[in-house]
Amino acid sequence: TPGDVPPPWLHPDQSPRGDVSAVVCVGATTEDEELAYFSSGGPVTWASVAPFFDYPFYPEAGLIRPDVVAPGQAIIAPAFNDIESYFYASGTSMAAPAAAGVMALMLSKNPWLVPEEMSRILELSAIAWSDKKSNMYGSGRIDALAAINMTPHPGVNYAGHQTIDASGENEV
Repeated sequence: TPGDVPPPWLHPDQSPRGDVSAVVCVGATTEDEELAYFSSGGPVTWASVAPFFDYPFYPEAGLIRPDVVAPGQAIIAPAFNDIESYFYASGTSMAAPAAAGVMALMLSKNPWLVPEEMSRILELSAIAWSDKKSNMYGSGRIDALAAINMTPHPGVNYAGHQTIDASGENEV
């Protein structure tokens, strides 16, 4: 499950170093910005997952999960069976699209971002709820504006040029 998979970027608070993936784990919060009762936390281990065998619980701390949290309780969503209806739903499956939406905005600003950069920006721009990345809140609650502001512009990409000599004498 995604919550058991290492992130694309390992936060400096994460120890020991291990393999990474392209999966960002998102926990859920309430409208009062408290951890939702259904939001799973860490640590998790890959100590018995071949071929990795990393993130052991003991003597290390395991893999810190989640990476970030997002609103996930009483979220209004479109109904799947009626294009004119909405319903309220709760779960990390409601929080994950909020994080995915922020990542989509980051990609709209810079389409050359790789998963590691996106994960790093998402975690470093989050509103921290503790001094360190924790097994309850991760690096904190996502902050869309801060993440977009932290996303670098891709810069100018040189694609090439062509010079046309109007006189036909190939003089440039």
